[in-house]
Amino acid sequence: MSRVLSRWPKRVKGVIRNPHFWVILVLLVFCTIHHYPRQIGLPTALFPDLLFGLTRHTIDRVFYLVPIVYAGYVFGAATGSATASVALLLMLPRAIFISPSPPDALFETATVILVGVSANLWFRARRAKEIKAVEEREQATASMVTAQEKLRSQLRTTIKYEKELTMLSNISRDEIAPAFCDRYSYGSNGCGSRPLICPRRENQRAGTHSL
Repeated sequence: MSRVLSRWPKRVKGVIRNPHFWVILVLLVFCTIHHYPRQIGLPTALFPDLLFGLTRHTIDRVFYLVPIVYAGYVFGAATGSATASVALLLMLPRAIFISPSPPDALFETATVILVGVSANLWFRARRAKEIKAVEEREQATASMVTAQEKLRSQLRTTIKYEKELTMLSNISRDEIAPAFCDRYSYGSNGCGSRPLICPRRENQRAGTHSL
């Protein structure tokens, strides 16, 4: 727990140094100024009362979706949810104390927050899916590399055995015959009736007798 808390200052500093943070802050300030023009002292003539059949304050609340969705897209669902909480706190005073129809204002505020949070959750699910796809590709690549290494090892072993067999096949019978004759010059042919005869020794004996 202490490690997690110790990481928060670094994360906050990283967010503050990011230019996107200041873009989100400017958007929130703009939406808030547009939402409270009389209370701030700005002329209301600059802001139309109706737009696309919606009241001006309904449009103001919809505008808050821009920083909420932007924060979720850039920084992730956690920052997007935090931005949604800030936007909720900024919209509640008008919805509760200033709006001539608080139930409608609260409903619109809740709808905007719900849509913003849903968008952030969708971003999170999409990123998790992309990360999973990348991990699966990496695992598949690692499996292919392992299989290739096994095949190469088996190929090297096969080539080695083939070379050994080739060397054995190139050994002449004259090199094998003396050892074979020394060991098996006397014995039976399986029936115990006739000794084995070494061709080389028979040739030597024939040469001796001829002399």
